[in-house]
Amino acid sequence: MVCFGPVTLQNVVGVWVVDPADPILRTEFGDVTMIIDVDGEVLYMILDPGATLELHAQIVEDGGRLWLEGQPGVRSPITLTPDGKMLLDDGDSRCVLVRVLT
Repeated sequence: MVCFGPVTLQNVVGVWVVDPADPILRTEFGDVTMIIDVDGEVLYMILDPGATLELHAQIVEDGGRLWLEGQPGVRSPITLTPDGKMLLDDGDSRCVLVRVLT
């Protein structure tokens, strides 16, 4: 997947979901919604028919890059693709999200 340019917080604010066009991702990650606010606060929701799991994370800038930090020191780099998708790749797993237009 080809990626482009620097990613800023302003570029990622909004609502994102696991790419519905990729059934393998949906099987691996489930029904995930990620809401990023203007302060970099992240609400990460995993929707299950029986319950919803809510996790909180933070977008941090370090070394000229944006990172999704779920726990202190545990980070995934954030990349945007030319087609507007968000790529989270921590080396062990890779998740592609698409923006929900509201």
